[in-house]
Amino acid sequence: MHIAITPDGNRRYAKKKGKGFEEAYAIGMNKFRDFVEWCSDLNVEGVTAYALSLENIQNRGAAELEVLSKILIKEIDKTINDERIHKNEVCVKVCGNLNEVKSKKFVEKLKELEDATAKYSKHKVNLAVAYGGRQEIIEVIKKFKNSSEEVNEENVRNKLLVKEYPDVFIRTGAHRISNFLLWQTAYSEIYFVDKLWPELEKDDLIKIIGDYNKTKRNFGK
Repeated sequence: MHIAITPDGNRRYAKKKGKGFEEAYAIGMNKFRDFVEWCSDLNVEGVTAYALSLENIQNRGAAELEVLSKILIKEIDKTINDERIHKNEVCVKVCGNLNEVKSKKFVEKLKELEDATAKYSKHKVNLAVAYGGRQEIIEVIKKFKNSSEEVNEENVRNKLLVKEYPDVFIRTGAHRISNFLLWQTAYSEIYFVDKLWPELEKDDLIKIIGDYNKTKRNFGK
């Protein structure tokens, strides 16, 4: 099973709980490490997480992005040193247009995370950073422009940043796709969870997987 997750709601959680911006994001990142462990416990082979969208980078203020980058750099270090990542043999790959990321240190730290987990293959986590679904499709179209390759699903898939087709798509904190994996989620089972990301619990994931396992998937048949 492959799960796509949009972990939305950190800022609203901060406001709701009277916590600071940095503390709320730190809680959210710790929740993500928990989520990866839950997935390992529940035999979920792959996860693709919407960590930072192109729209986040383009539309948020420079000061907020600088603070966010510092938080994420610190949290990536925690992830690299999290024994659960290594015990569960989780391979982390970063997917997105990192040229759009202004913090070179953040990009370097993401590469460090990839390198630290490159030897693993039991579980896979794609981190979508500076990622946009529409932009991904546009880049695929450009690759076909001067190519003699046939335009078909297999060849398109091979050119995508994220090649996995998620079985399940989970979104916390809202009821929209928000430009995430537009091609890949064509037949995903979509679950909108009415909780903010830091409030998600393992029982929520167990319920979603249980519901998915009861679903008959016809793929248009």
